[in-house]
Amino acid sequence: MNIVVIKIGGINMAKKNAAILVEKEINEIEFWYPYYRAIEEGMDITIVGPEAGETYSNKEAEMSSEEALKKDWDLLIIPGGSAPNHMIKDPSMLELTKKMNENNLPIAAICHGTIVLCEADIVDGIKMTCPGDVNERAEKAGAILASDEEWKEKHVFVDGNIITSRGPVDLPYFSQAIFS
Repeated sequence: MNIVVIKIGGINMAKKNAAILVEKEINEIEFWYPYYRAIEEGMDITIVGPEAGETYSNKEAEMSSEEALKKDWDLLIIPGGSAPNHMIKDPSMLELTKKMNENNLPIAAICHGTIVLCEADIVDGIKMTCPGDVNERAEKAGAILASDEEWKEKHVFVDGNIITSRGPVDLPYFSQAIFS
């Protein structure tokens, strides 16, 4: 198996409301793959961007990040690409990530989406994986990074409510970890 489960707590996919973050320069497949998997699982998924009705990378935000803070979510998905470098400039996206973590609700970040976890300051003591160019940021945030061998062999890490994956090649395993 290519998924490493460190500890699980609070993940209950019987609930039905998911938010997926969007910003300009999103990785298309890292957005669409979990988006459609959530729909397949019967979840209601909402595209959350800085401003409702605005288009980010050809995706219209159905709800602003500020509005999303007022809603109860059961799952937060953070795709990668260069979008996370824009997401971290939105205080409401960071607050939403923190709120999900405080409530021990699942947060799934793939590839550069892990930048949002680091900037939301929720990875201290969490075992995770991320792209190599995010390692320094993750270490500064207190994350326990996958070893070189683990990084090569394991596609996904699940530590409590935090699900992380290396990149697009891991999407089937990433989705399996989220929805299993």
